[in-house]
Parts: sequence; structure tokens; C-alpha cells
Amino acid sequence: MLLNACSPSVRGAPRVIASAYDSFYVGSGARMQGALRQAKTIYLAALAIDTWAGQSMLAAERQSVPEVTRAALWMGLRVARLDRAADKLQQVVRTLNHWQTSGNQLVGLCVEFAGAARENAAAQAGFLRAVRQALPRDMKLSVTGLAVDTDGQLAALGNSIDENVVRYFGDDAPALSPDAYLSVATALPFRFRVGLRQGDLLPDLSATRSHPQFDGHTVFLVNTR
Repeated sequence: MLLNACSPSVRGAPRVIASAYDSFYVGSGARMQGALRQAKTIYLAALAIDTWAGQSMLAAERQSVPEVTRAALWMGLRVARLDRAADKLQQVVRTLNHWQTSGNQLVGLCVEFAGAARENAAAQAGFLRAVRQALPRDMKLSVTGLAVDTDGQLAALGNSIDENVVRYFGDDAPALSPDAYLSVATALPFRFRVGLRQGDLLPDLSATRSHPQFDGHTVFLVNTR
């Protein structure tokens, strides 16, 4: 089932229905949906770090400050390249503080590694150390899109990371089977949630639910037709 869940040819398998969950990731370009009314936790894309013409750039992915008072809110930071990305962290923290003082029930920052930034565990670990140092003490740090930690660079972060949202799917298509990603996640010392993409076939994750580090599921919303 774990392997077959990545194949759209499986008939009769259940799919990820947003209304069955209460934790959601709203990425760049994803529209708000009715399921968010029941949300207990929302990850909301806000900023993106990328590189243009050799320069690290910080861009806004949301034009206005949200008003989220009935759910725990994480501000999302998408990092596409890690070259000099840490130079933008003071600006990120200023935005984070603005979200908090605007009345949101803000939990902390969620770093989403995308594109080239998903490929190097050592570079990710260095960036996350810088993030943790820059964040206010009362702000938690979540991460999604971690690279495979072959050299223990990420594991060495220990309790600097509050949670890992494991994505068994890639930016455009599944990259590894769900069991392979979960094997990596359970080898790390962080608590983790399992990220599910709305509308995908639901993998069999029953064994994961009994793991002591497991904190539930988060649905990555997509724009439906």
C-alpha cells in the first residue's frame, strides 16, 4: 500500500480529503478553502528567499498580515536557494514580530526548503542554526523539505528544531515512497508531522501513528478545479 499510494492508477484507494483534518499548510498560490474554518493549526506562506543575479533576495508571498485568532499559526518561509540566505533573517524576524503584534495566535516560523535548497543537508543544518539564533526565544521552529541526513548534520541540531513536517511528495511529483521518507524522519531526534497533499491517494501510515515522536498530519492545500 505504501508503494502503491504513489501511483495514480490505484483504483478504490481513499484520497486525502481536507475536511477530514484540522492542520493545513497554505503554500504560495494556494487559495483559502472552507476546510480552514475547522483548523486547529495553520501554516501560512508569507516570505520567500531566492537568488537572482547572484544576490540573495527576500520576497513577500502574501500582501497583507493575516488575522488568525482561532487556530495556532505558523508563518511560512520558503527557501529556494541557501546562498547567503541567512543575510535576510533579520527582515524575516521583523515580519514575524509584526504578525505576532497584529493579534495572531502565532506559534513560530516554518522553514520550507524547496528547489535547490532541498539537496544539501549540511547547508540546511547551517541555515537552521542561524534561524534558531535569530528567532525570539518564545518562537518555535518548524521545518519541511529536509534533505536525507546521511552525515548526521541535521540530527546534530537536537532540540533546536521543534518539529519536522515530513513530505513524502516532491514539489511536482513523488520523489520517494512514503515509507522511505518516514524511515528518515524517525531517525531524526525531532517530533514530526506527516504532510499529505490534498487529493492524493492516502498512504497507509498506520504504523506511524504509534511512534512516540508523531504529532499528527498536516494537509498541504492545492487549488481544486
